[in-house]
Amino acid sequence: MSMNTSNRPLRMRWTAIAVAGALVLGACASPPVAREYPSRVPAVASPPPPPAIYPARGQSERQLARDRYECYQWAVKQSGFDPARTVAVAPRPSVRVEPDPPSGVGTATGVLAGAALGAAVSNSRHNAEGAAVGALLGGIVGAASDSARAAEARQVERDLNRQSERYASLDARGSAYHRALSACLEGRGYTVK
Repeated sequence: MSMNTSNRPLRMRWTAIAVAGALVLGACASPPVAREYPSRVPAVASPPPPPAIYPARGQSERQLARDRYECYQWAVKQSGFDPARTVAVAPRPSVRVEPDPPSGVGTATGVLAGAALGAAVSNSRHNAEGAAVGALLGGIVGAASDSARAAEARQVERDLNRQSERYASLDARGSAYHRALSACLEGRGYTVK
């Protein structure tokens, strides 16, 4: 019994060293980094200038204003786009979002910390088994953490790219509006540039 009692302070010291080592390794493996995602609000661009309209048949300013308003209404109905109610946005390329820290870091940290803690809390005769069980459990928890971060990154990526697609649709409808407006005004005897 005296041998077991004399090893107790030494074992407690090694346990403290193992726990401290696991914490240091965990802190080194995944440094706290603020996540920065692109803004969810699109960059606003200035709207394109209105087309230059020239009367080709000697129309008056009053007639031009009336024709312009009627063609505006017709172009809105044809295109489904109203420039007076829509904010112009700059096109944005598709976005790729990566988890931070990268996949695998949580698993590696979990394995190392679990092994150290498993060895520290196990009986001195079963340190290897304790380390193995701790490594397995730490790896499972770390893998779950990696998986959650990767899923969050995929969701943010999907949301940002879906938003970009929506603005691309607005741009296409804006082009259709300008074509319809030009066609209407040209049909009423104006030159549109």
